[in-house]
Amino acid sequence: MALCAAAITGGVTVLTHFLPPGGTGLDETAVTSAASGPASARAAVADALLTPAPVPVPPPRTAALEQLTGTWTGLAGTGSRRVPITLVVTSECTEGHACGTLTTDLPACVGYLTLVRVAAGPVFDFATLSYAPGSSSACEPHPDGDRFILGDDVLAYHTEHGEGASGRLHRVP
Repeated sequence: MALCAAAITGGVTVLTHFLPPGGTGLDETAVTSAASGPASARAAVADALLTPAPVPVPPPRTAALEQLTGTWTGLAGTGSRRVPITLVVTSECTEGHACGTLTTDLPACVGYLTLVRVAAGPVFDFATLSYAPGSSSACEPHPDGDRFILGDDVLAYHTEHGEGASGRLHRVP
């Protein structure tokens, strides 16, 4: 009798230590019926199976992209010359893919943006490879160089193209 009780206790101990965490799709009835020991041992196994897996924490890059998503507007330029610009970043934005548009007034350009990379800061580097119909002929495609640095509902902007304009954009509510 003592040998039988020891075997059952050992079996339950092995099951509770080697079972995968909850949310793995194992059949609770099959596992608890295999643990034919005391009711408390079966309850512990059932609790382990029913405990949900922890929610994955999004990587910082994904969180930064979520913060960038939306419409931003402000002024950019060089010296005393400032022009309005609007950045629209879609929720589908990922590195190497289309992300939205950058619109300027002088020259009148609506550029289609592709996210080139995300760096610490977070700093977002975009390419403008093409422009919407009706954009000025002065709008030139470039493979990178439109940089945005994300702050608290503020974006610092700098481009290495043309005269090297910079500015500050604010989120549009």
